[in-house]
Amino acid sequence: MSDLIWQMPQDNAAIRAAFAAGWAFAYPTEAVWGIGANPADEAAVQAVIALKARPAEKGLIMVAADWSQLNGWITPLAANEIVAMQDLQHERATTFVVKAGHKTAAAVCDAATGRVAVRISHHQTVQALCRLLGQPLLSTSANPAGQTAALDLAQVRRYFPDLPCVMGEVEGAKRPSRIIDWQTKAILRE
Repeated sequence: MSDLIWQMPQDNAAIRAAFAAGWAFAYPTEAVWGIGANPADEAAVQAVIALKARPAEKGLIMVAADWSQLNGWITPLAANEIVAMQDLQHERATTFVVKAGHKTAAAVCDAATGRVAVRISHHQTVQALCRLLGQPLLSTSANPAGQTAALDLAQVRRYFPDLPCVMGEVEGAKRPSRIIDWQTKAILRE
């Protein structure tokens, strides 16, 4: 797999097939490179957790192209809540911790609360991936736990030489997304 570098749109069929087969792969996001997989596939989620060498109980983030892609992945939100979340996302990339829906694999959720972190990404590659796959994508920074997040493809390759990668550029955000617990409105990461 070490030579798998995918370009969109010419490699869309290969990306879809790998996603359906439970593969993990790297891709650029707003601030860093991420690792993604199918958030409904327990084995794929466990593979990402193993790659990262991080505690499984922490939970992971899902990214989507728009709020409609999260139907069934999170419990329904009121229209005014979505509007408030969208307003916060216009300020900067923001991840929200909400109640998980029936489609989300248990391993994606925080073990203590059963809730899940979600973000509507405005990054061009993330948007294209989510639209291609027709659903949210698991998203965690491309680095082993305790290491700095990969900012470019070369760093992803140093950390994970055999991980397939979707080409694109990091947008250059100065820091990862802010995280807000939507139930309490507490800012978990500024």
